[in-house]
Amino acid sequence: MKARERHDEHIRVLVVDDYTVIRNGLRVSLAPYADIEVTGEASSGPLAVAATAELHPDVVLMDLRMPDGDGITATRQIVAGDSGAAVVVLTTFEGDRDVHDAIDAGATSYLLKDIDPPDLARAVRAAAAGNSVINERVLPGLLADYRRRGGHDSHDPNPLNAREKLIVRALAQGKTNREIAKELTMSHGGVKSAVERLLAKYGLASRAELAAWATSEGLLD
Repeated sequence: MKARERHDEHIRVLVVDDYTVIRNGLRVSLAPYADIEVTGEASSGPLAVAATAELHPDVVLMDLRMPDGDGITATRQIVAGDSGAAVVVLTTFEGDRDVHDAIDAGATSYLLKDIDPPDLARAVRAAAAGNSVINERVLPGLLADYRRRGGHDSHDPNPLNAREKLIVRALAQGKTNREIAKELTMSHGGVKSAVERLLAKYGLASRAELAAWATSEGLLD
């Protein structure tokens, strides 16, 4: 997903959950981070779609199962619109079907609600930059779905060289290309080219799938 251009220093976040206590908790969790601002809340899928159109958030933190309109439908509608917002699923559900439906609807990231605040803030920043973060507990299901769809399963015992492992490990941590480039003393273009080359080589559709594949295959150990 291409990052939407922001015209101020804050990442605007819309929090969507049917429980007020959870919405309040997410506000508190993100409050210490000066670059992240919770600009609105919604308690259902339809209200989330309306709030996205009105508030123009950079990132939508989306619950999946809500009684007055589910998060999958709302995600699909938000992604199909012209807001440019990145949808980050934040849920208690880690079943394969939930993960598949969320990613298929256009969610850029899939997180579980036991996430620590620093990791949540990092995921919000990654989503705003057009990158993906997938909770490691749901990676096997994402990979299984990828394989069912005919994904490439490498038989090369060493499919990633040392530099590629560092890049993919950083992707799995939700880091942006620029952060990876700085960390590994590479050019931004060099990181981008390496990621694109790996996606093409293994027939993967996204950075999330690349991270899922490499993690599940034990290539990052």
